[in-house]
Amino acid sequence: MDDDILLWHVSFDIERPLIRTYVPLVPKNPMPGEDTTIPRICFAPSIEDCLNAMVADRVERGLEDGRFLGFPFRVAKDDPFLKTPDDIGDMVPDAYWTREHWYLKPVTLAGYLMQVDDFEDYEFYDAYESHRPLIYKILLENGVSSKDLAEFDGWSTTEVLMSIPTWLGYEIALRLNIHQLHAFECLNYRSIESA
Repeated sequence: MDDDILLWHVSFDIERPLIRTYVPLVPKNPMPGEDTTIPRICFAPSIEDCLNAMVADRVERGLEDGRFLGFPFRVAKDDPFLKTPDDIGDMVPDAYWTREHWYLKPVTLAGYLMQVDDFEDYEFYDAYESHRPLIYKILLENGVSSKDLAEFDGWSTTEVLMSIPTWLGYEIALRLNIHQLHAFECLNYRSIESA
C-alpha cells in the first residue's frame, strides 16, 4: 500500500451511475497550451485539486447546483499508465498548481455523491514578473498613463491584472498566454451516497 497513491476524479454529471468505467479521452475544452492529442482520464490528489483543474465557470455552475460525484482511485506510483504533474507539466500549463495526474487506460471506479454545504472561490492570473514589460506595454496601448503604471511597480503582476478592468485583464492574458487559475477560500462538502 505504501507504493500506492490515492487520487480523485470529479464529475458534475450526477445522473450517471456511481460505478462506472472511464475511458481515456482528449478534453473537450482544453485550456490554452494544453495537449489536445493524448487521451486521458484526469485525476488529482484531492477533490479541491480536481475542482481547481476544471474551467472556473463550470465549477461555479456545478457547485451552485450543490452536488457532484467524487471517485477515489488507488493506483501504484510506478504504474506505467499513470502520468504525474512532472510527466505532464509541459502539456498542462497549470499542472504544478492543480497537481493534475493522467491515467492512460480505462478504469472502473466506484464513487460518492457529494453534497456541497458551503464554498467561496476566486480566480486569479498566473502572471510572472517576466510578463511585466508586455503587460505595461498593453496597458499603455489601452490608455493607462505612465504615472498610473508607476503605481503598480510594487505590486505582483497577478495583482496588476486583477486590479484593472476585467475585459482588459482578459485581453492581456489572452495575448500573453497567461493562464487564469481557480482556487477556494473554503470548500465544505460531505458524502451523501456511496456506490
